[in-house]
Parts: sequence; structure tokens; C-alpha cells
Amino acid sequence: MPLKNLVQDLKDFKRFEQIIHTLFKHGFGYIIEKLKYDYIIKGKLAAKKREKKAGLEPRRIRFVFQELGGAFVKLGQLLSLRPDLIPKEYCNEFSKLQDDVEPFSGAEAKIIVEKELGKKIAYFNKEPIASASIGQVHEAVLRNNEKVVIKVQRPDIKKKIKTDIDLMYKLARLIEKNYPSNIIKPTEIIREFERYTENELDYVKEGDNCNTIYNNFKKSKEVVIPKPYLDFTTSKVLTLEYILGKKIKKVKSKKIAELLANSIFKQVFIDGFFHADPHPGNILVLKNKIALLDFGIVGRLNEELKNNITDLFIAAIKGDIDSIAESLLNIGVIGNIDIESLKEDLRNEFSQYYKSKLNEINFFDVFEKLVNISKKYNIKLPINFILLGKCIMTTESVCCSLDPDFDLVKTSHPFIKKLIKKESSPEAIFNKMLSNFKKFSFFFFKIPKEEKEMMQEMKKVDETIEEVNKDIKDLTEEIEKTSNRRVLGYIISALIISAAITFDYEHKLSVCLFIIAFALFVIFIISLLKEKI
Repeated sequence: MPLKNLVQDLKDFKRFEQIIHTLFKHGFGYIIEKLKYDYIIKGKLAAKKREKKAGLEPRRIRFVFQELGGAFVKLGQLLSLRPDLIPKEYCNEFSKLQDDVEPFSGAEAKIIVEKELGKKIAYFNKEPIASASIGQVHEAVLRNNEKVVIKVQRPDIKKKIKTDIDLMYKLARLIEKNYPSNIIKPTEIIREFERYTENELDYVKEGDNCNTIYNNFKKSKEVVIPKPYLDFTTSKVLTLEYILGKKIKKVKSKKIAELLANSIFKQVFIDGFFHADPHPGNILVLKNKIALLDFGIVGRLNEELKNNITDLFIAAIKGDIDSIAESLLNIGVIGNIDIESLKEDLRNEFSQYYKSKLNEINFFDVFEKLVNISKKYNIKLPINFILLGKCIMTTESVCCSLDPDFDLVKTSHPFIKKLIKKESSPEAIFNKMLSNFKKFSFFFFKIPKEEKEMMQEMKKVDETIEEVNKDIKDLTEEIEKTSNRRVLGYIISALIISAAITFDYEHKLSVCLFIIAFALFVIFIISLLKEKI
């Protein structure tokens, strides 16, 4: 085994041992026992016995993630956004995870920046203003004197995260084997986390996300988005406009709450591209403005998904169970399900909203009910639908911290009304008709082609059948001819034999029989000659 691989294996084992030790420390030794890791369990049996009665408390799992740090904190933060993957109480607990870690050397950060960009930076403050598990942020000045912040990825972070993900997969497979569950699928969770971290480890993608939202708010006087410097951005370095503001946690303001809510509703209902994790650490306050930061996680709503979500919401208000079911099935990916049973569950869950007014609808209750029913029927909801629900829930939480009397549902009314009005407008109806017409025209123009091809195939089949029929007809005729010849041969033979028998005592009859036999023989020969010709 190469020395490099051996060193990596030793590092992996050391990290794995750290994970096992942390699980013991926080009361999960009995899980390790069932996973059959006896060589690690030795010496910890007493602790294991004490822990046997402990359950999988969300708070203790959060402590495990927090202590292990790195990829485990990121995993917890991702899970806090995914109520479709784990129970609600776990989501709420994991949302408390903090990603604050010791910074790495500022001098090393500067070397990474200049190496990645291939150019010198006029000024680079080696003291970071923020530090997290993936990277840290430094103030800097470009050579054109523009003040910026530069996000720098930690050295070897990709390797470290890959190691943690590999170990997560191993643990996930063991847990699935020993603790089968229809509610939580550990390997599915790790697979989703792996996809998520691949995106977060590429700062070019985050720069593009930021650029899209920056352009969407370019004309806004109330919402500030840092301008991304894409020419100074690579997969490991992200350069953004410097924005100075207060942390939103230090502010109490109804006005700021309204600004935040309206900014999210604009992103969701108008732009269809939204910041999916607007927690307090990603928001600054600048006098009567807010600034949104960190665009590693974003959601996208195309027109089809926006229309389906709108239809779903309107159906929920009307208490139209058939339309709720139809919209839900349009949004999600489904297998074989009992539609009538699904409708019955929807009827039980949404009957309270029948003929409700808009201000009586609890969006978050609706969202949770839909997620729970989708889980029950194995309807896989798109990630952007889940991120939308979680985004609005997080926004409500932050807004209520700014103003305890804040009503997000009431604030959303203008947007919802516009959305419903838009969906009922002649233009929207025309667009739907146009969309349906396009689908119809696709088949309309495709069917003649398909029909032509089908007719050609049928013609070929007919021709083949005709050939077969002809062959059968020829064969039948041949059989008939053969049968006739055979019968004729039998008759000629019988006549000759009869003529021979009667020749001595009925001479005249015998001659007649010979003549008839000869005549038939001539006919037989002529028919054969005709066939050959």
C-alpha cells in the first residue's frame, strides 16, 4: 500500500474513533454496541449501560454535531432546511447549530487569494472578520481602491469533508442495517448532503447566485445585495462589495421586519429565485435598509412550479380536495399510490380551511401538512418547494424576533392577492391555453407523422399478409392440383386394370375402358406440359 494511502487511512481511522468517542460522550454508546464495534467499545461498557435508556433526543444529536464540527455542522444546518427528510423537532433543533470555528492563518489566506487570482491585492487585512468551517472572510482593497470582502476557502477542506462524508456513508449504512426505519433514510440524507457540499465548495456558483439576486434588487432603495466581483472569484475565492451594517439580532423594528418579509416575497413570487436560508447571521441592517449576505443556498421556482404552488394554495383556500391532490401530484414525483386514500387524508387535514378567508390561512401549517402527507405516500417533493417552505418559516422567525406582534401572513396578503389575481388574469389564462395548445399542437402535428408511419407499417403488414395469402393460395391450388392428379391417376389405373380383367370375356367393354383411360392419360400429360410452359 502506498505511504500516502496508509497515512490517509490512519487519518480516517483517527477521525472515525473521534466520532465514536463523541457518540459515547453524548449518550449513544448503545447504538455503537449494536453496530458491532467491540474493539472501540471496550472500556466504555459502564457508560453504555447508563445510556441504554436514552433516546435519540434532537438536542443531544445537535451536541454531537457541534462537537464534531466541520462537515457535521454543515450536515445539521442542511437538515434544518429539510423537513421532508427528518422530523420537525430535529429541524428546529439543528437550526441552532453555529458554524463558528477558529480561523486559520491570515498570512496563508493572503497567499491562497493571490495564487488563485494570479494577481496582487493592494491591501489584505490578515485578521478575519468572520470564520466558519468552509472558509473565512477578510477585508481587502483592490488595486483600483475599491473596498471589498474576500471569502477564502480553508486549506485542504475538500479532502477533510470528503473524509467525513465517506465515514458518514459507512455509519449510515450500518444504521440502516441495524435500525431500519421508514421515516428516516440515512444514506439518502448523506447523498443529499454530498450534493449540497459540492455546490458550497464551489465559490463560482455562489458568486453567480449573488449576481442574479444583485441584479434583481439593483433598483431597490431598501434592500442591498453585495456586488460580486466575478473577475476576482474562483472556486476557492469569492470577492464581494464591502457592506458595513449592524447584525439583525441587535435590532428591534417593525419596519425592518416588513422590509425583510417583502424582500423575500419579491424573490419568491416575482423573481422566482430566492435566498433559501435567511437566518440572522445572513442579514445586516443599514439605517432603514437591510442587506442580505451568503448565497450558498438558493431556491429556484420556474413558471411551472410557481403555477403549481399557486394552484395548490388556491385549492387549499377553496377546500377543493381534488384540486389539492392534483396540484400536489403535479408538484411531486410519485410511484403507485392509492389516490382515493390520499384524497381522504387531504380532506381530513384541510377541512378546517374550507371557505376560509385569506387572513385565516396559516401558510406554515399548510406546508407542514403537505410535507407530512407527502412522506406518508412517498411523494418526493422537489427540493425547491421544500426550500421555499423553510425559507418562509425562517423569515417568520426572524421577523417575530424583530417585532413580536409581526404577522407574516398579513404582510404577505398584497403578494398573494397579486399572485391570485395574476393567475386569474386574461393573460395568465391565455398563457395556460397557449401552453395547453402547445402540448396539443405537439400531438396534433406529431399524430399525422405517427399516423403516416403507422399506415406505412400497416401497409407493409398488409403487403406481407397479402404475400402470405398469395403463398397460401398458391399452396392450396398446388394441393388441389396434386389431389386432382392423384385422383385422376387412380381413375386411369382403375380403368386400365378393369380393361385388362374384362378383355377375355367382354372384349368391347375392355376396348372402351382402354380408350377412356388413354384419353384421360393424354389430358394428364397435357396439364403437366402446360404447367412447365
